[in-house]
Amino acid sequence: MRKGLLTILFLIIFYPTIVSATPPYDPQFIGKTVVFLYKSGQDGKPDLSGPFGTGFLIRIPHLSDEDVTLLLVTARHIVDPEWVHCPATHNPTVIYARVNAASADSGEKVRYILVPLYSNDKPMWSKHTRDDVDAAVVPFPASDDDTRKSDFRALPVWRLPTNEELGMLSIGDDILSAGMLVNLKNTLRNYPVFKFGKISNIPEEDMETACGGPAREINAWLVAANLVPGNSGSPVFYYPPFGENGDITNPGLQRMVLVGVQSSSAMASDVAFVTPANYVFDIIKDMNLKDADLYRGKMPKPQ
Repeated sequence: MRKGLLTILFLIIFYPTIVSATPPYDPQFIGKTVVFLYKSGQDGKPDLSGPFGTGFLIRIPHLSDEDVTLLLVTARHIVDPEWVHCPATHNPTVIYARVNAASADSGEKVRYILVPLYSNDKPMWSKHTRDDVDAAVVPFPASDDDTRKSDFRALPVWRLPTNEELGMLSIGDDILSAGMLVNLKNTLRNYPVFKFGKISNIPEEDMETACGGPAREINAWLVAANLVPGNSGSPVFYYPPFGENGDITNPGLQRMVLVGVQSSSAMASDVAFVTPANYVFDIIKDMNLKDADLYRGKMPKPQ
């Protein structure tokens, strides 16, 4: 009897470790939600000298049909460099999102999807009501042709944490990010680079960041990860080490969620600033998207 009890206790305690041979997240899916952002050249075509930032896609299901609304999320300073006092820089009116073509064997390896940022001099991108939030959300105008010929995915909005879930995260929790590596700018396909680290601190005050001009204070979490320039706008995720609901001994958050959006880096310290995901959700909510189902939380959705 005692031997049987010890066996049961062993399985309860160590089973999560046994089943953790595969990553507790889907790198293929996450990588396909990431897009590389390009400025427009004088000819109106993508400036192929190199990408200047990263973004990722979120999908919002509809309440009344099977369709979804696609959104591009990035750092605010990518679409609004004047806000962060970047010198001699004007806000772009359009950007291009580079995604992989559906078939790597075709002549077209990647596709550039035009993302308008202004219409009749009015911004199409949305920001937070607070001026210290480095996040922006833009409607992603992928056509049926884009969807058919491209290989991208979009993070479901339910992967954003509730305020309660965000409050469950703390210093030392595992994070991962997927973003652009400037050194790979001449590759024929997108290869998002994964970085791993920990939540380093959750400050109670704003942090200073700069773009060559006066400093701008931003509301941000700190993560211990070397997220290099070009990664601005990358998604940063929390993942439970043993998979979703994989550690029955841990009362913490048991599902993968978006922690936030990379804002900037203190590279010499291997620390990055991340705009918390609750602000991203606030922006989406304030966009008043038609027929939007903005449920956040575990799936299946409670009825």
